[in-house]
Amino acid sequence: PNPDSFETGSWPVNPWFSSGDGDWAISTVRASDGTSSLQSPDFDGSPGPRVSNATLMIGPDYGGGLMNVVVLASVLPPHDFFTINIDGVTATQFASVIEWQPVSLGLSPGEHKIDFSYEYNTFGADPLPPRQPQIEGAAWIDSVEIVELTRRQQNRLRGGMNLLSAGEDEEFSAR
Repeated sequence: PNPDSFETGSWPVNPWFSSGDGDWAISTVRASDGTSSLQSPDFDGSPGPRVSNATLMIGPDYGGGLMNVVVLASVLPPHDFFTINIDGVTATQFASVIEWQPVSLGLSPGEHKIDFSYEYNTFGADPLPPRQPQIEGAAWIDSVEIVELTRRQQNRLRGGMNLLSAGEDEEFSAR
């Protein structure tokens, strides 16, 4: 579905998949839209660094536009952090986001791999310092929407946001 609010109860479903040290899962603990969202795995107490990705693939026929998502990232370094990577490039990072936050990222025409990445103990600290009580050690995403824009709309958008082509080495601007 587009937007995907993870209400179907089954995940991962094409064009989504999970990879890394643990699986993302549908959660009813937090939701921005409806009763469900997608939650990162719980790595608290795990030894050493851990990374888990919820990945969305966009096909080669995509005409370019935006990816909209709502994020809650109850994470804080050195314990953990949350990033959105597009085609291997970090588009934006989050820490200590304890209220749902809308995010829009530009996408150039063509195929894309979007990784919603939860990283735990990236620095390999042993032991980790105590976690702040308001931080839950998880990230949630909801209402993921891929919007295709006309060429005219894309040209207007270029003034305020970079549309990244696969393989280019530049940053996205989040609005």
